Amino acid sequence: MESRIAVSEKEIEDFRIAFYDDDRGDGILTVKLLESWCRNIELNLSPSKLQSLCTQFNNKTIDFKKLLELLAKEVQVDTSDELLKISFQAFDEDKSGQLSRNEIRSMLTGLENRPTDREIEELISMMDKDGDGEIDYAEFASFMRQ
Repeated sequence: MESRIAVSEKEIEDFRIAFYDDDRGDGILTVKLLESWCRNIELNLSPSKLQSLCTQFNNKTIDFKKLLELLAKEVQVDTSDELLKISFQAFDEDKSGQLSRNEIRSMLTGLENRPTDREIEELISMMDKDGDGEIDYAEFASFMRQ
């Protein structure tokens, strides 16, 4: 089982503000800022990886969302069957064996920094591989292991 590093919505928002906020940031992502943020979440990236991410972001090759996706791929997360089943069952409020749009929306709206309706729909679309409008355990586990 791999170690689990949790990144809170507040930490992501603080990171975004650090270079997007007019009063505090200039819109440029520096290696120093990225390295500091990664260190705070116990993510150790090589200097070349940090530089590459900063260059891609500053050249507008990737946006903030894609930057977070690339960083997320570097984070070790416990994706054991046992933990995924417990997580799935916790989200499956009606115990149907499927996660409905409402159950996923309910789970995500409970976050400190609630995603937009569009972001929630994008996430559901990414998870719902068979297009039936609900997420079964296999789809959930597959998405979590990406």
